[in-house]
Amino acid sequence: MAHRNNEVIRRCLVLYKYISIVLFMSLCFFIKTPSVISDQSNDTLIKNKKEIIDLIKKSVADTEWMRASTRKELDTILGRYYTALLISKLNNSTWDFINLPTDWDYFIKAENIKIASISENKAIVCFEIIEIDTLTCNKFSNKAKCHLIKTENGWRINQLIIIDS
Repeated sequence: MAHRNNEVIRRCLVLYKYISIVLFMSLCFFIKTPSVISDQSNDTLIKNKKEIIDLIKKSVADTEWMRASTRKELDTILGRYYTALLISKLNNSTWDFINLPTDWDYFIKAENIKIASISENKAIVCFEIIEIDTLTCNKFSNKAKCHLIKTENGWRINQLIIIDS
């Protein structure tokens, strides 16, 4: 009986994963224009979109955090892109990763950036994270979705969801 229950749970989880991916794809990659726009002027909207896209590209491509020598330095680097709340969630695992001996031979970038929703102080963005192994030229990609908020220091990522491809 327990084996059957485990199999049912496993199938439900697989189904849930596929439903999540389909919903994510329909939200992000078939959207031609933002679905929610506030009463921002056209100039403000264009400026906000540019700032958001630049932030996403920089947050993915920046690898300076891998050379942080203290947690405070790590917080400062991550603070360029993420809110303090998200940094507090990322800090321990990121610090542990930095302290592991690794050979990071990847070029990483964000592509296919789509702003799914935007207002004066909140946005939802979907994009692909592309990793290219610089030794073998193998290319890997994952889809991502993030929620951003506008802070006194500009746009910052408040939530990041990676969906394995």
